[in-house]
Amino acid sequence: MRFPFLEAVVLAAATLVPSIVALASTDEIQDADVLQSGYLPNHNMDPAIVGDASFGQLWRIKTGGDFPGAGTEQFLAKPLVYTPSGPAYNGKQIVFAASETNWVYVMDAKTGTILKKKQLARPFLVADIPCNDVSGSIGITGTPVIDDTTGTVYFYTKTYAGAQNGVHNGRYLFHALDINTLDERAGFPRDIEGSVADNDATRYFTGGTHLQRPSLSLINSVVYTGFGGHCDLYNFTGWIIGVDKTTAEVKAVFTTESGSFAPPEDGTFNGGGGAAGIWQSGMGFSSDSPNRMFLVTGNGIGHENKELPASGRSPLGTLDECIVNIRIDQTTGKLSLQDYFEPYEYISLDAGDRDLGSSGLTLLDPATFSGGSVSRMGVTVGKNGKAYVVNLDNLGGFKQGPANGDAVIQTITMPGGGSIFGGVGSYPLEGGYIYMTPVGYPTQVYKLGKDAAGNPQFTLVAQTAENSAGRVGVGIPTITTLNGQAGTAILWVSDVDAGLRAYHAVPQNGVMVKINLPPTPAVHKFQRPVFGDGRLYLSASDGHIICLGSPVNLPLNCTSPIEFGEVALGDSKQMNVSCKANIAITSITGLVLTNPLFTASNSSLPAGPLTAGQTFKFPVTFNLTDAFIKDIPNTSAPSVKPGVSSGSITLLTVNALPGYSTSQPLALQGTTVSSKPFLSISPPEVDFGGLVQGSAAAEAGVPGSMVIQNIGLGNLTITGLAFRDSEDGSAPLQNVTEVTPGVFHVGNGFTAHLLPQPGSSIPPGISVSVSLNFAAPNLGDYFSVLTVYSNGGIQSILFSGTISNAPKAVLEISNGEGGWLQQTDVDFGNHKPGDQVLRQIRISNRGGSALKITKSKPPEGVELTATNPTGELAEGLNIPPNSSAIGNVLFEPALRPPNSPPIDVNGTWVLNTDDLTFGVHDVFFHGTSVVPQNGPLLPDGTSRFKYLGCYQDSANGGPRLFPILIDNANANENGMCQTYCQGRNSIFAGTEYHTQCWCGSVPPVQTSFHAESEDKCTWTCPADPSQSCGGEGGYINVYYDSTRYDPATGSSGPSAATKVGNFVSQGCYTEGTGGRALQGKGSASDTLTLESCAASCAGFQYFGAEYARECYCGNAIMAGSVPAVDGCTMTCAGNASEFCGGASRLSVYQVAPSNTTTSTSTSTSASATPSGPSIVQNANGYAFQGCYTEATNGRALTGKAVAADTMTIESCATTCVGFSWFGVEYGRECYCGDSLSAGSVLASNQADCSFLCSGNNLEYCGAGNRLQMYNLLPSNSTTTASTIASVASTASSASASATPTGPAVVQTAAGYNSQGCYTESTTGRALTGKTLATDAMTIELCAATCAGFTWFGVEYGRECYCGNDPGAGSVLAPNQADCSFLCPGNNLEYCGAGNRLQMYKLAPANSTTSTTSITATSTASNTVSGTTSSATPTGPVIVQTVAGYKFQSCYTEATAGRALSDKTLASDAMTIELCAATCAGFTWFGVEYGRECYCGNAPAAGSAPASNQGDCSFLCPGNNLEYCGAGNRLQMYKLAPPTNTTSTTSTSTGTSTSTTATSSTSSASVTPTGPAIVQKTAGYAFQGCYTEATAGRALEDKTLASDAMTIELCAATCAGFTWFGVEYGRECYCGNNPAAGSSLAPNQADCNFPCPGNSLEYCGAGNRLEMYKLAPSNSTTTSSTTTVLTTTSSIITISPTATVSTTTATTASSVSSTKSASATPTGPVVVPGNANFTYAACYVEPTGGRALPKLVLAQDTLTVEICLQACFMYKYAGVEYGRECWCGDNLNANSVPAIAEAQCNVLCKGNQLEYCGAGSRLNLYINKSSATPSTSSSSVASTTVTATSSTTTVVSTTTTVPTTTTTAATTTTSTTLIPTPSQTLGTWVYLGCANETNPRALNSAATASNAMTVKVCQDFCISSGFGLAGLEYGRECYCGNALSPHSALGQTGCNMACSGNQFELCGGPSRLSIYNSTTYVPPSTVQTAGNYTFKGCFAEASGGRLLNNGGYTNSTGMTVESCVAYCEAGSHAYAGVEYGQ
Repeated sequence: MRFPFLEAVVLAAATLVPSIVALASTDEIQDADVLQSGYLPNHNMDPAIVGDASFGQLWRIKTGGDFPGAGTEQFLAKPLVYTPSGPAYNGKQIVFAASETNWVYVMDAKTGTILKKKQLARPFLVADIPCNDVSGSIGITGTPVIDDTTGTVYFYTKTYAGAQNGVHNGRYLFHALDINTLDERAGFPRDIEGSVADNDATRYFTGGTHLQRPSLSLINSVVYTGFGGHCDLYNFTGWIIGVDKTTAEVKAVFTTESGSFAPPEDGTFNGGGGAAGIWQSGMGFSSDSPNRMFLVTGNGIGHENKELPASGRSPLGTLDECIVNIRIDQTTGKLSLQDYFEPYEYISLDAGDRDLGSSGLTLLDPATFSGGSVSRMGVTVGKNGKAYVVNLDNLGGFKQGPANGDAVIQTITMPGGGSIFGGVGSYPLEGGYIYMTPVGYPTQVYKLGKDAAGNPQFTLVAQTAENSAGRVGVGIPTITTLNGQAGTAILWVSDVDAGLRAYHAVPQNGVMVKINLPPTPAVHKFQRPVFGDGRLYLSASDGHIICLGSPVNLPLNCTSPIEFGEVALGDSKQMNVSCKANIAITSITGLVLTNPLFTASNSSLPAGPLTAGQTFKFPVTFNLTDAFIKDIPNTSAPSVKPGVSSGSITLLTVNALPGYSTSQPLALQGTTVSSKPFLSISPPEVDFGGLVQGSAAAEAGVPGSMVIQNIGLGNLTITGLAFRDSEDGSAPLQNVTEVTPGVFHVGNGFTAHLLPQPGSSIPPGISVSVSLNFAAPNLGDYFSVLTVYSNGGIQSILFSGTISNAPKAVLEISNGEGGWLQQTDVDFGNHKPGDQVLRQIRISNRGGSALKITKSKPPEGVELTATNPTGELAEGLNIPPNSSAIGNVLFEPALRPPNSPPIDVNGTWVLNTDDLTFGVHDVFFHGTSVVPQNGPLLPDGTSRFKYLGCYQDSANGGPRLFPILIDNANANENGMCQTYCQGRNSIFAGTEYHTQCWCGSVPPVQTSFHAESEDKCTWTCPADPSQSCGGEGGYINVYYDSTRYDPATGSSGPSAATKVGNFVSQGCYTEGTGGRALQGKGSASDTLTLESCAASCAGFQYFGAEYARECYCGNAIMAGSVPAVDGCTMTCAGNASEFCGGASRLSVYQVAPSNTTTSTSTSTSASATPSGPSIVQNANGYAFQGCYTEATNGRALTGKAVAADTMTIESCATTCVGFSWFGVEYGRECYCGDSLSAGSVLASNQADCSFLCSGNNLEYCGAGNRLQMYNLLPSNSTTTASTIASVASTASSASASATPTGPAVVQTAAGYNSQGCYTESTTGRALTGKTLATDAMTIELCAATCAGFTWFGVEYGRECYCGNDPGAGSVLAPNQADCSFLCPGNNLEYCGAGNRLQMYKLAPANSTTSTTSITATSTASNTVSGTTSSATPTGPVIVQTVAGYKFQSCYTEATAGRALSDKTLASDAMTIELCAATCAGFTWFGVEYGRECYCGNAPAAGSAPASNQGDCSFLCPGNNLEYCGAGNRLQMYKLAPPTNTTSTTSTSTGTSTSTTATSSTSSASVTPTGPAIVQKTAGYAFQGCYTEATAGRALEDKTLASDAMTIELCAATCAGFTWFGVEYGRECYCGNNPAAGSSLAPNQADCNFPCPGNSLEYCGAGNRLEMYKLAPSNSTTTSSTTTVLTTTSSIITISPTATVSTTTATTASSVSSTKSASATPTGPVVVPGNANFTYAACYVEPTGGRALPKLVLAQDTLTVEICLQACFMYKYAGVEYGRECWCGDNLNANSVPAIAEAQCNVLCKGNQLEYCGAGSRLNLYINKSSATPSTSSSSVASTTVTATSSTTTVVSTTTTVPTTTTTAATTTTSTTLIPTPSQTLGTWVYLGCANETNPRALNSAATASNAMTVKVCQDFCISSGFGLAGLEYGRECYCGNALSPHSALGQTGCNMACSGNQFELCGGPSRLSIYNSTTYVPPSTVQTAGNYTFKGCFAEASGGRLLNNGGYTNSTGMTVESCVAYCEAGSHAYAGVEYGQ
């Protein structure tokens, strides 16, 4: 870097050309010049040549560096021009270009030929950030810099760290390339990620969130540049980073946001930052010395200065909206803040997104641009439309100017406040000019002048005729001259719409004269032309680089330019032009002149031909003899004024040689002078633009300026000043008056400062700058014309301005239906590729002045994009008042291959305006591209197979890509093919030739790949024409299994080996149902491989690998082990490239068949050697039936199918276990079924079945359309294992010495305690410490083996595992009965099961350990039975009754789902008894597929008895003497009506009878009707039905789970604990206190599971515990157990010995019963009524309405009694649907009795022994007060209803009312008290029924009790200090002083009886009975206390106490007065009370 002003700051302009060693004079090795002045005098740009027709496009090149997914390659970095030394380019001048795809190119500067190119890194994709400042990709954005001393080019690339994309992985690398070779210099590139700021150690640089936009600068030996953000996203900050050019050391890291006022860095990509980015529209840093540089920053948020004035020399950490002077330490390269300027309105600039930093700082040539006290000047202008001219040696600080304004030399406001991006250009000759181009406005030209004090002042003197583009991107004005000669200056302006424009840089008579250029395409934003030797270079927006210039071959060499010097008006001057012919010229045909002041004649040119080297001269005249100072009408004489005049002359030739130009342009220049004074005023008009009324700017006014100049040679005298307040001169002329000293009124709203007054004199050549101002109070347009009179002429200037209201921006989005919504989220929804969806956004201006869009960053993605991103809603766009501007956004999902996952496509349009109330708006557009998902799916719903690409199959005659073919004909499509290939265990699937599907596991070769753009795979699939299935020429669409292959690495990952040694893969198998699949041998190793397992199993027929490390061997695959769809996904412990099974899944291999292999046919002896293939006669219980045909219309067998290349008869037999038939076809296909489909018969030729089995070529396996068919052998063969336990066991009271009746769970062994039945781990083995497997396994043996470990578990009966903690996912099994395998070493112990471990844990050291303890359990229900146990069944049977259920039939499944779907269990230990226990509480259960149990209350539609009852033929796996349904068939059971219900007559003697549960017949007349709650046992008392704890078990100190569970067993287990609870029927838990969250269940009936050890007791339920607590020690405890079972008419007490006694009450009006006491009803009964109602009949609902009009109850606890109580005030009551209660005073006339009473057959939900109507049927009751006398005074005759009877018997009873005793029931006629609103009850008033809310309606206090009454609740609430009491759910009480806002009185539903008094109502479900106390005085706010007054209710402080000077707490006696007294005593000003205490 060279600094031309270091030696002297007053050098002439011509000396500005740097003296660069080894650098050609026309090179441009950085962006413009070091000053960023924009003036370039050294490129031989002759305006005569530029304006000539010969100047045009020399070359245009597209470099071809496009990047996939990034669109067209773009060049935002400007090219550089350089002439390297050395032989690499033979001295040629080159162009160096760098693109956004990280390609760099070296091109011949003359021809455009690419000499070298290189890509440095993959680019960063714009798709990773929602910002479109750069399109497609981001690579090299900042313009590079070349070190001419070393030939090294420096630049930054944006790329990624590693292979992963994403903003977090973004990185910036700093490169140094040898420009001769493009090789990286040593030590480069340098990654600057994480560089820590020198000025704030808490901040570090992140490349992903930043954009390197400014051009690079080389100062001293360090390359500096700046960084900003992407569309103000993320936590970006402004950064300056300097890197040593030689060592790559990061020398300087400076952040523009530092210190405590900047947002703190939080380590994320969104926190911290602070903005103040450095981007400058690509402009570089400017520098005038090796120890300082200048830059400009953008918006920020730190605002350290706030509003307080500050010197620019004072420290400032938040440098937002600043011009910054940075000090450079020349020794270290470090940077520090030296000075700054910050506009007074910087905070509003931040708010309005009006970056000052949209431009850099232009340093002006101090030889010209100085004056007064200012030696060095700079100028910048930003998005706020203000240009700031600053003193470089004192930038101005903050608010250091007058009235706290800006301390700058001058502020220049752009017309219309237009924003400027890219900076200012300057021209230091001819008096000095600066140039700037606002968006949408002409380029403005300002000339340097001086004010009256001699200080520099710029005045607008001209503007171009053309407006710039109305959007962001106009380039920085650049000025060239021909070797520094005045009069040759060209102004270059690049436009994003119009391309390149050129003008003569000095206005001519106030006009910018355009130089015509050849048309150029639109250029990239912020570009400016780059110059070489007479040529210029541009990067166009279409990706081309363009060169313009004049042809290199000119026919003549002539003097140019021709300089005439000064010529006075009225004179002329002649100059001779000398020329020499470069070639032979046939003739010179003429000349062309461009300026009439210059004249020449054709006759002066030589006639005839010229020879090469011949010379000639001709004269040209600068003629001012006929020129006038002003225009004279009707004359052709030109109007001139003193100053420079220029033009050109072009000689036209006919050449004797081709390849030379036929025109020769020459430049002409002269200076016009006047001997008299000459008045000049510029500009002709000053437009102040608009001001917003009431704004700060309107109050201060808009500044402006004008220049009054004497351009003559005599003294100019001002003779007068006047103005007119009109544009057209119609207003009267007024004199200029002085309003304040030095300020003159020059029109309405306009003033001038230091305006020269009449009589003042201006010497020749002197100009006076006059400051202007426009300010007015009222709305409107203002005009004034000022006229200046002098002895040098009269000149006028027009002033104009406008006052209007503020703009008002409104942002809306279209709703897609013609409407507009004020929101910022636009959801396009889901769309498929090819769809086009358009949405619009609109910004409207509803204010009174023009609204400017200050920020607009539209989305520009490939699939979601603004349709006109550079035209619509563009930055700088002005929207007039009451107008709108619209932007369109298109969502067009791109075409993607099938199976591509859904992709969220989004983009953001970032917008801001100069409406300061608007702020930055991010309009978020998003849509989802949805592609059909074919083939096998992953759990997330996406396809397993992903598209790999289009490949050429068998290219160049080579082999097929994949080996396996299936031709699917017209059914082919990619999904079908993928499914088929997955079944073949193939990784790849491909479709070809429309119909072919190919499978394989070797990746296709990359050389066969063809890009989609080549359109090779274009043939459609027959089954889905929207898919591609290959293409012409053998092209194939290839998909890969994404779980097994990674295309990024080319690795297919682990695979299932097809062959290991002499073993062949059989696929993935499940474990066996009765033990290991392979039982010959087993081992485990952490180095297991398939090869080591195969070696271990040498001599066995099969081996299998499981759980990654286990190896099993065997000669047969055991029963229940069948092929698995998946699950073999664990890699081998010793070889990660192979699969070794999975959890309960084995990778199975079988010895490959050979010619010497003995046939496995059971009809061949082991020693015989077969001579050829044979028919296997028997296999696995199946017998050969013959060779069969397929069925007529489908498959012969349809139950199950599998195909494998390892197929054998034996493997098919194993696959079809459970089916009656199996058949093998096509050699490799196996089919199963229970019957043959129609048309499948014995083949006429039995020899048709001739295909050999693919897995054993000594067996036949059918043929094409022929099946080798086998049928299951008869079932009377003896197959029952000796270990099968008895199905049912009877209850026993055997002594302790009795031998257990069946296997049991060992509870303790060698210091270990049983923990239950556990599942395996989800990721491997549950226990991995040690392993043992043996056929002598017992619990004790495993305990001894695992000594030293904390846990052990036994699995599969014979396997022992040890460890210190169960692995992840190993938990208690949902069904503890799963652990059902017997220990082979002791068949009285359980040893886990398949995938289930009997788990034990080491007891604590201080616990008492006993010897092995076996608790006898039974797997069968302990039911009362009258059947002896001596009979032995001869075969499987249908269980007829079990646990209260009765067999109904063999049922089909439902037509649209499961027949029963409320609860499900699947278990390999399934029995009918187990299913019945599982479904306790449901009306129906059914067993299906042998092992599946389903529960429900009614079969779903379509489920009906099967036509063939023999279909239910599957044996129960837990008991093969029982049938358990079949495939799609259920063994169905329904809850039977109780056959042992005690019939209570209308009279009773009160005597009790009993029955013993162990007896097969009743010993007394009373039998309990169902399970009951045990009230007391072993000193424990029942507490209620409890929920589980919120964060764990309610009780967890001790646990027991048993299928023999009873309340008594659990009480004995928990001896020593305070509490115990029983859950899930079979689980017992002990503890000393229930855990948090465990409380009484809202519905106490939830605990409804019968105990499996005693079905007459309740044992909790799912997540519900029957809870008991140890009674106080002073209570009388007996050994008896009391159970109370309540029915509608009696209380049943069950004694500990299971003797049932019944006590019934005697009524006063009793009559003799017609039934004996021993009579037992056979089912539910119709309740005859109660004291108020009598039963009528079963009634039918009418077709047009309801029988009864009022539905008062609908609940799952409904009984007839509840309904009759609820309807006691009505004439009629009816129960319907089992759960609905209806009341009314009128019965619908269309409701009639049902044809049959039995139609009312639905049981009451709250009592299964009562009928509650049916669907559209009511059990109707009539109030006795309206019934006939015959029914109102006597009981209804009693009859009995059975479940199978069509007649109904009504059992006569009387209503029993509970009393406080537990021994009897007392008959009363009491009625329920139903209060009415406003009714006073004692000191309380009933307010009504209110709804519950969330939070609670009353939430101040609460209690709940089973003894709840209205008074209990009222007393509780009043004692708690509350005046409102609410009762809910019968037992809950809530208090408060006001109902919540959403709770309202007047509701219905408060109809539940109080739990403590059934004759009172205590609310209902989510309904509260509300009472208000008449004695309660609510608390009030104390207004005064002592000397303190109430100030209000305050929130606590966020960071501490609001009052923090002291305080105290009093939880029992706090009052306002005591608090005030305390604070007053401490002299505190405030007192506050909180939390009530």
